[in-house]
Formats: sequence, structure tokens, C-alpha cells
Amino acid sequence: VEATCLGQDAAFVAAVSASDAVFVSPLRRALQTAVLALGSDEMASARRAHGLVGPIVLLLHADLRELNRNQRQDGPEGLFWRHRGTVLSKLRSEPWLNFNSERIAVNWDSGGEAMAGDQVWWDHDPDRGCCTVGYWDAHWRAYAMVESLRAYAQNCGWQKVCLFGHENVFRCMVGVAGLPNADILQCTIAPPTVMATSKKRRSADNCHHNGNVDVQGGLATTKAVPSDLVRDMQTRDVRTVIVVLGCSDEIEARRRMRHAIRLMREHRLCPVLYCGSPDEFSPWLEMVKGMVASSELHLDEERLLLADQCSTVTECNIDHALAVAAALRPDLVTGMGWYRLSEGVDQAAGGSSAACFSSREAAVQAAEDEGYCAINEAPARNKWIVRSLASPPLQEDLQKFGGGPWTTHVRAQPIKLVVVTNAWHMPRAAIIIRARLAALRIEGSILSDLFHFLAGSCFFNPCDAKMTEKHMLDGRILASRVIEEGYDHFEPLRQRLGRELREVGDNMRRWAWEQWICRGSDVDSNHIKVMCAELVVAIKSKNRGGVCKVLAKT
Repeated sequence: VEATCLGQDAAFVAAVSASDAVFVSPLRRALQTAVLALGSDEMASARRAHGLVGPIVLLLHADLRELNRNQRQDGPEGLFWRHRGTVLSKLRSEPWLNFNSERIAVNWDSGGEAMAGDQVWWDHDPDRGCCTVGYWDAHWRAYAMVESLRAYAQNCGWQKVCLFGHENVFRCMVGVAGLPNADILQCTIAPPTVMATSKKRRSADNCHHNGNVDVQGGLATTKAVPSDLVRDMQTRDVRTVIVVLGCSDEIEARRRMRHAIRLMREHRLCPVLYCGSPDEFSPWLEMVKGMVASSELHLDEERLLLADQCSTVTECNIDHALAVAAALRPDLVTGMGWYRLSEGVDQAAGGSSAACFSSREAAVQAAEDEGYCAINEAPARNKWIVRSLASPPLQEDLQKFGGGPWTTHVRAQPIKLVVVTNAWHMPRAAIIIRARLAALRIEGSILSDLFHFLAGSCFFNPCDAKMTEKHMLDGRILASRVIEEGYDHFEPLRQRLGRELREVGDNMRRWAWEQWICRGSDVDSNHIKVMCAELVVAIKSKNRGGVCKVLAKT
């Protein structure tokens, strides 16, 4: 009934009738839905209006099959029974396939090697009665469909492709929270703009983050995003995306999501993107469902939530977040970056002066740190002056200044990337993000100069959370990051992240105090305070020997 009604729906007919190709999951229910929806009188009439003749050909694609969100490699429960398919010879002989051949045709050979010779093409071994593919592999298989279909469509010269599949596979491809049965989700696929370059990113052979250095080139992060969300952002000119860095601790993940929703409402109902690992996706869906049920999240706000199941690694999360943000505003991805508005004149951009530099690189970096859009250059004096303008001036806005001639460089108003994580993780995340944005500029990426990073830190009383040793010692990881590669980025961020750095220090002090308690030290708290004061004095005076002397007392 739902499929029949779908075929009569005007929005569905308008969206699908002119499709260049139709791909269908070989699972029986997907095929039945496609046959009923595409074989309607309304669809036939719309195709005639487009000048299309002949039947709609259904192309089978086994990678569109459904997957379990809790499926496990060799799990004792096996694959959920509704997700078990039918071998090709049996499927094509089933009596329900007696459809109108003038309107519908099935290309039974389109399933390729996956379905040839009556192979088991779904994730189940009938002999062993178990699921043969874990969720991570199943997710990456579904996600890879986005790039493979985009490349295939490009090679064939197709503009619009229709897919009939299943809820969880489409969630893996698009990252939406809700997808009703027999409904339509129109998506825009953006060509890959960011390559996953993290040393700990997923490897090409097993699609997992294995912690090893991957010597191969970067992997494309092609993104499919809901078309109505893209149109809404363009219509309202929303240039903010809230990015929540995922967390396996469900309490902490919920805290970050609540903070992100508050920020979403402050930033004109902008999209919220949760970037975490596939293991966090199912809890995230339940979290969103609970927020809607408890009215923490309005039903019309749910469409603004997306989840990208990419990684447990912050570097990779940022790569995917940048790709999604660019896909949501494709009209801003022009590759122009900073460009000259005027050259060699006595006029320049007005506004207050934020800072003055002797090199273009330093001025551009400072402007991007603050989200500014104008730089005045005085070539004769080798001066680059950043103007505190949040949007680029027009030619007629330029003002007359002495000290010229002036060259004015501007860029389009950037997309604000408001990153949400807990406070003690934010300094490390900020270094990673700033380094990634700088790398885009060095690489000459089409996304260069497109973003402005803002910290959306979660502050809370540590007594209200389960503080593990890993949490309290995050300062060690931060210090290692700064020493190894991040000093050039840490120093400019230091003053902007004062409160976050204080939390890092508080956690380290809390850990140190717990060590004293655990080993039953007879050192009283006053003596500890004295040592802390000595340590601070030694650090401020850059007395390495004094620091080591104080630490040796512990």
C-alpha cells in the first residue's frame, strides 16, 4: 500500500520520472517497492511528458542491501532474517514479478559478479548460520557507494540517479537521523573536495582505523547531503555548521549534543554534524530519538542533524567535517580564496586595524584565525594590515588613505566551523584543526580560505562526570602534540583557549592528588601547595633544573 501511494505522490513522480538510471537493492521488498512505485499511471504520464519512451530499467546493486546496526562478525545471532536475500535464479522466477513489461524491466545481469552463479550476495552464511560481515565493514561498503555512484554517473553523463534501498544503508550514505518507510530523500552529491590524510585514517584494504601509518595516497571523502537542507542554507544564507566530535562515553556524547543544540539555535538554526565512529552511530540515533520524545529537540529541528560515521581519530573527523560543510554550501566552493579587489591606488578597505604584518602568509593566517575578510597591502613599505571586517567590502566601500599606494585583498565571508568537544580536549583539537586549514592553503585546495574555526567547548564540573585516568592525563597528549608538530599553532591559540587550558591543568592536578591518596602518602596538603607554588615559579622563570628538582620530590 505504501509503495502504491508513493507512486501516486506528485513530489516523488516529479523527482524520479526524469532519472537517468534506477538502481535497486536485490532484497525482495526493495524490488517490490520499486516495481509498484515506478509502474504507476502517474509515473507513466510524467515520463511521456518528458519525451521518454520504453520501460524503466531496474539495475540491481548488491551493495544497496540492508545491514544490521548491531551486526557482528560471526555473531551468534546471525543476520537479521529480513536482511537475508534470495539467489538470483530463484529471485527472477518468483510469481510476484508478473509486472507490466511496457513500464518496468529488470536487468537481471546488472548484479555483476556479486550475484552471478547463484552466489550468496547478502551478509549471511547459510551453512554456518552466522553473519559474515561486521558493522564497520558494512558501513564503509554502503558509504563507498556515494563515490562509486558519483564516478559512474559522471562517466555515463548522468545528472540524476534514483536508488531504492533501505533505511540503514541510506543512513550510512547520508547520515540522516530519521528516514520513514516508503519515503523519498533527495540528495546532492558533491565531488570530493578533501582527501582523508590522517596517518591513522581508515586503510584502503580493510576500511578500518588500525593505527598504522598508511603510505598510500589520501582517500576521497565524497559526501551526499539532503538537497532540502542545502537549499535552505542557501536561501537563508546560513554560513555556520556545528561539528560535534564524537565520544564513546554516552553520557559525554549526550552532553556535547545538548551543547551543540543550544549553539544551533544561537546560530540561526544551522546544521549540526556529529562526527564519530560507526560504533557510536546507534547510540546517537537513540539519543536523538530520546531528545525528540522529551521535547529537548523539536521535530522540525531533527532535519538539521547529520551524523558522519568516520573514525575515532580527530584528524579524520575533521577531514570529513570539512567535506560535509563544503557539500552543504556548494555555492561557496569557488576556489577563489583571497583575491585582489584593488591594486596600486590610494584607496583601501576601512574598518579598524586588527594587526600589521610584514608577510602575506602571516597576515592571511591572522585574518583566518579571527574570521576577517580584508587585508590592505602597502607594497612599498612591505606592510600587510588586517582589517576587522567580518564580510568583504565592495569597490565603492573603499576609503582614501595615506601611505599608499594600496592593494586590497579580500575573501568571501567564510563558513563558521563551530567545533564542540569537552574543554580539556579542545586545545588538542584546535591545533589539529588550525593545522589542517593551513595545510589546505598550502596545498592550494579548492577549500582554501573557506572556513573560520570557532571553539564550542563544553565546560562542566568534573565531579559530575566519570573522570578516567585517560581524561586526567590528556595534558600529556597535548604536550606531546605541541612538542612534536604543533608549537606554531599552539602559541597563537594559547590566549584564546585560556579557560580550556586551565581545565587541562586542573585534570592533571586532580590526577596527581589521587596518586598521593592511592599510595597513602603522609605528605600533608600544605606541603603539596608549597611544592605547587615552587613548580609554578620555576616554570615561569624557565628554570628547567628547578622544575626537575621539584618534580623529583614526588
